[in-house]
Amino acid sequence: MKAIRNLTVLVVLELCIWVGSAAGAFPETVMGQGIVGAVEGDLYSIAEGKVDNPDIVWSRNIPVVGQNITISARVRGTGEHPVPVQFVLEAPDARKAVLSAKRSAKQDADAEYVDYQAAWQPSKAAIYRLTVQVDPDNKSPDPLRENNTVTVTLPVVWRELHIFAWGPTKHLKWITSAPQELDGGKYDRIDLPEFNYWNRRGIKILGFMYMKQRNLMPRPAEYMINYYTELAGKYLAAGAEGVIVDESGSYGTPDGFEYIRRFGVTFDRIRQKYPQLKVFNWIAGPVHREEIDIGVRNDHIMTGECYEQIHARYGPSWRARLKDYIGRLGQKNIIAVGVGGDAGRQFQPQVERSIQLIREIGPDMPGINYYGLGYLKEGEPYQGSYHQFFDRMTLDYFIKPVLTITRIEKVKKIGDWRASSGPLKAGETVHLRAEIRNIGGVPARDVKVKLYAREVATGKRSLISQKLFPEIGNGTVDITEEDDVVESPYEREIDGVRHPMGRFLKTSRVILERVRLYGEWTPEKEAQYMIEAEVDPSPDYTLLQGLREQPFSTLPKTPPTPRVTVTMDDIWLSDYSPARGQKVDLQIQVHNLSKAPAEKVSVKVYARNLDTNKRKLIKKYLIPRIGTDVQWIKEEKVESELHKIVDGTKYPMARYETTSIVLFTRALVEATWKPKRSGHYQIEVELQPSEGYTIDQGLAKRAVPVGK
Repeated sequence: MKAIRNLTVLVVLELCIWVGSAAGAFPETVMGQGIVGAVEGDLYSIAEGKVDNPDIVWSRNIPVVGQNITISARVRGTGEHPVPVQFVLEAPDARKAVLSAKRSAKQDADAEYVDYQAAWQPSKAAIYRLTVQVDPDNKSPDPLRENNTVTVTLPVVWRELHIFAWGPTKHLKWITSAPQELDGGKYDRIDLPEFNYWNRRGIKILGFMYMKQRNLMPRPAEYMINYYTELAGKYLAAGAEGVIVDESGSYGTPDGFEYIRRFGVTFDRIRQKYPQLKVFNWIAGPVHREEIDIGVRNDHIMTGECYEQIHARYGPSWRARLKDYIGRLGQKNIIAVGVGGDAGRQFQPQVERSIQLIREIGPDMPGINYYGLGYLKEGEPYQGSYHQFFDRMTLDYFIKPVLTITRIEKVKKIGDWRASSGPLKAGETVHLRAEIRNIGGVPARDVKVKLYAREVATGKRSLISQKLFPEIGNGTVDITEEDDVVESPYEREIDGVRHPMGRFLKTSRVILERVRLYGEWTPEKEAQYMIEAEVDPSPDYTLLQGLREQPFSTLPKTPPTPRVTVTMDDIWLSDYSPARGQKVDLQIQVHNLSKAPAEKVSVKVYARNLDTNKRKLIKKYLIPRIGTDVQWIKEEKVESELHKIVDGTKYPMARYETTSIVLFTRALVEATWKPKRSGHYQIEVELQPSEGYTIDQGLAKRAVPVGK
């Protein structure tokens, strides 16, 4: 196996993240200090320990609510054992759980400590204060009692996170997985002390699989399939919970697509043989559809390489690059963001902004991958290090509540499912709604949200409404209603908080992670206004977007001007690859984009032979009128289920039972064309200028191959 040259921190949600303790709301813990008794005769001492060798651990480093975990603490000193040890867990709402710890049955004879353990099943996601108390009733004659108690942070998230370093660095606190190689061909876990180390810290072990295309394609396909299937079994036998694949991505070459095929066969076989094995697929390259298909059918977590230093070198294109890549990967997978080496600058403000962008564009992604982090050097302290910074990033943007204002809109009434698009007039009262979402790992508590109206010309603003939300939760909850009729099928109030919901029969699925603030506002005069929603800052949660603005105006509107357009997607052919001499029916759709009807819209349709560059007019048509709305019309009988003709204009429509849904915002133009020669043609649709309307896009082209 080759050495690991770069360190990457990978965070995935099922969630994946590394985090350090936060200042303010959460207990401050000091990592990296010594933990030996301070005075002679000190019987018992307890401390958090070093970040790479903690004395207090739990069997899942970032546990999920409802998961059974074992908490362990090393008690040091010269006192006799067993000694009473308590684990006190306190949630932010002051609820407590007190656990009596027992001495571990598995204890090294030469250890300088005694391990105490207790089992716990958390019932609520929260960031807990875990206090370990040795001899809590002070029954021993310990001369130094100050070091008999220590408090640390124990986060419990609502869904699983995946967070790990690309190399097996030990100086990250909040990781969920650690890549490992098998040592010298030994597959018995007893011979792998590193496996035991990570297991004790509650960190899943992932076996390395180096699967680069350039190394594997010279070999026969069966070698790749058989070798990696066997290796997956060896990792599983050694105690690994999964594997991490190194750079499986390919480019669109013959070798690349053949490699993708082999990769798919390999992991189809691995999943059939070892269905319990988790697979993390580190993918490079453009990410082909076939690669995504392999990941989906085999339940892989894919981490896509996306580095600003490499992939967004020209112009302000970083946001667009992230948006494109996240769209390709999907919200189940994660982004590998460059934070050092050739993949990124080690400039913390820039790195944090990239993390914010990833959370904004991919709010449901289960983690993040910090690539290029590197290792702490010998003797380099954790405090103030780049590693501690990433622990804080994980805590702030994945574990803690993360709040964002998703929208501000005008509605007709409270509980309406959609925004109102009606005009705004001075002196008339309207309902406004702001929606706030929690995309973090635990519920947010005591969140104050305010809604303001600001007059743009003067800068003066007035408070419309405000509310203190006792909690903004996570995920959804299903409620079976006793009555068929509810206040609103789109919204549910729980403990005074309004949430959006969906409704099916008697079941309401309430979205706990979204809450709504309503307010009534009466604009005093004709002016331009800015409606502003604000979330009060707090150390207890992270504000991803804590301020949102939405413009509104009561100024008299200039009468709208008809605005028409046509695109290549509005050109429909009865045959998109006709033969020479074949009759082809065309239908073209012309849109009106404004709130004023467009009248007497002149359209010309041409067919251009691209060999000769000659074009022939095949239709000239004057559309009498294109309207401004969509109507649902009840009618038992219709002449056609595809269109409706009104005052000479043919409008497209859909038909459901006895209802016609007519799109008066667009008109249909029909033509017939018979190509005389084979080759490539181009259908060209031109909207002719007129003083009665403006043209948004007046030329649309569609290429048509014509066979012999």
